Amino acid sequence: MKIYFSNYEIFQFFKSNKRLLLFLFKEGIIKPDKQIACFITNYKYQQAYYPHFFLPEFKNLFDEITLKNINETIQTLNQNQQTQVDDKNSFDQKRQIGENDHILYELIRNDSIDQFTSLVTEKNLPLSSTIEPSIFETNSFLINQKPTLIEYAAFFGSLKIFNFLRSKEIELTPSLWNFAIHGENLEILKILVDKKINPQNDSFKDVFIESIKCHHNQIAKLIQINKKELNLNDISTQSIKYYNYSFFPTEIKCDEIKTLCDFCKYNYFQVVSFLLESNKIPINSQSILKI
Repeated sequence: MKIYFSNYEIFQFFKSNKRLLLFLFKEGIIKPDKQIACFITNYKYQQAYYPHFFLPEFKNLFDEITLKNINETIQTLNQNQQTQVDDKNSFDQKRQIGENDHILYELIRNDSIDQFTSLVTEKNLPLSSTIEPSIFETNSFLINQKPTLIEYAAFFGSLKIFNFLRSKEIELTPSLWNFAIHGENLEILKILVDKKINPQNDSFKDVFIESIKCHHNQIAKLIQINKKELNLNDISTQSIKYYNYSFFPTEIKCDEIKTLCDFCKYNYFQVVSFLLESNKIPINSQSILKI
């Protein structure tokens, strides 16, 4: 990569994935520089705690005001978690794990029901509360959200804690569907169906697409079987976009410009090459050329 692309170009390829960026910085494939430092301090990336997460790499590149703001934010976020910026080993270890480091949320991820109930009782924590942000969170679905405890349990498929919260009359909401798709726990999804909790706007299209995106194909096929209203063109486009070959179109006709456009848009060089050689594709179509 370093032969063919500049330092900043490589960063741009991987900018959406904090864990990959961390690996590339540690391996010396990307070098911290002023251009990247400026980029990760813009509002969007500050909201996702990029400057805080990459403080060891960029400490010498940030100005004093930025450093002061970063350190204040870290201290505020971690005041109850004993995380210190100068504790290099602990900080690096938590970055490698890439998950919210609060003990309560770790218990939810592990579905440790006994420790979870003990802690919420001891601390008198409200079960309807939302997840506090963490600079160590790297999951793109969770970074810019503040899920409730039950949504977080659904996201990690933690059935015991999910049922405990449900038994305490925590409301089941349509938003749980997308979290449960990620958790891939069929029991949780069955509860939503049995309780007649539909996805937001009563649309199964979005949760079907989310399951294709996650490559949770068993769930996607169950939705497809039970919800006949799903559009076949949508299924084809999303499967191509997210490289989910289980839902690829079974045949491609030469007059299906949209499908060819999808293959062009999402960089299927070999497929496009094969189609151009095998069919009378209208290659000069404006829609194809635009893609």
